[in-house]
Amino acid sequence: MQHMTFPSIIASCRAGSQLLRGCVVVTSGALIAASLVGCAAKSSAMASSGTTTNSADDRALSRIACVFDRSGPAAELDNASRNGALLAREEAGVLSFVVDEGSVAGAADAAKSAVAALGCNDSDELRSAFAPFATANTPFVVVGATDPCLARLPNGDRLSFACYSDAAQGAAMVEFAQSQLGAKKIAVLFEATSDFPVAVSQAFAARARGLERVEVVAIPFTLATKIDTKAIVGQPMKFDAVYIACNATSVVPAIAALRSAGFRGPILGADSFDIPEVAQASKDGAVYFSTHAWFGVGASVAAQHFRERYRARFNTEPTAFSALGYDAMQAMIRAMESVPAERRTRESVASALRTLPPHAGVTGEIAFPKAGYFAAKPVWIVAAEAGARVRATAVSPMRIPELNCAR
Repeated sequence: MQHMTFPSIIASCRAGSQLLRGCVVVTSGALIAASLVGCAAKSSAMASSGTTTNSADDRALSRIACVFDRSGPAAELDNASRNGALLAREEAGVLSFVVDEGSVAGAADAAKSAVAALGCNDSDELRSAFAPFATANTPFVVVGATDPCLARLPNGDRLSFACYSDAAQGAAMVEFAQSQLGAKKIAVLFEATSDFPVAVSQAFAARARGLERVEVVAIPFTLATKIDTKAIVGQPMKFDAVYIACNATSVVPAIAALRSAGFRGPILGADSFDIPEVAQASKDGAVYFSTHAWFGVGASVAAQHFRERYRARFNTEPTAFSALGYDAMQAMIRAMESVPAERRTRESVASALRTLPPHAGVTGEIAFPKAGYFAAKPVWIVAAEAGARVRATAVSPMRIPELNCAR
């Protein structure tokens, strides 16, 4: 098999075709105004009916926009984050501003009136959603889009990240694979049609190059074509593990393709693997993935308490993206309430976010002191085996590589 560098693979994969911004599949044409609105009673109404109507008093208040898509490639992550944000909103009680729920399709309308926004768990999704807010100089708290190169977007200094970076989670996983699994030869299978998989796979490979006797081979794929499993199981080189960098909708099909082809070694993944279906997909072999929070044995007290409240509210288990949505909304509420209502502007809220004292969130420290800042949070590596999530390890990578933002 020919060993290719990441830049050459990415260039060949994208030649003749545009990067699929269509990873952002939107569900509604307009903002659903006030579905997370100004008092707890109305927030509860949203949860049951999906819509409410603003009063005249509501329309006089400052507004923030929540940008989550309820269907499409990022929907499973967005729905979890949206629930976490709603829980934080409800727990805050009566506020002096309004929270509107919307989508990428409604971002342009929301940006006209919002003094701040939060949302998005996918890099391509954020590129589309942030554009109208960037034009309006609106501060935007990013929930789970982990690509640090996003801070280089036009007006990217208005972005604040509640998550850790792709560089951190890619580095943590390869260090874990070497030290804990003894992996030395690793295939990196990455979905070449979307920014997030490309970024996190590059981070994994970049950190691997700094580790002794670790070799990685990059193999691009798309779900539109059959995954080339022969490039993994049909070669003389025996891979100790396979790292799959892909969007959430591709996780289970990619795992199934490898297992059907006979690969029984460890499968590694990024935070897009933090979906309920991964446990079931681990019945034919162990799956390890990086994520932002852990709720099982060994979880922090904050994570345990969050899990209890989330289960009581939604009758389902939280994921790390639920916790990120919660942490992002809490930070936004703290920033908004630190500015007197009569002085709330996009500029004053942006300044409030930058000067917000660090807060111990469910996922780790939350602070936004400068543009492009990602807190040095622990990266949780979760093990799924025999149909269950069985344990997790917190990893602080020894070195976090610089990503190639010219990709």
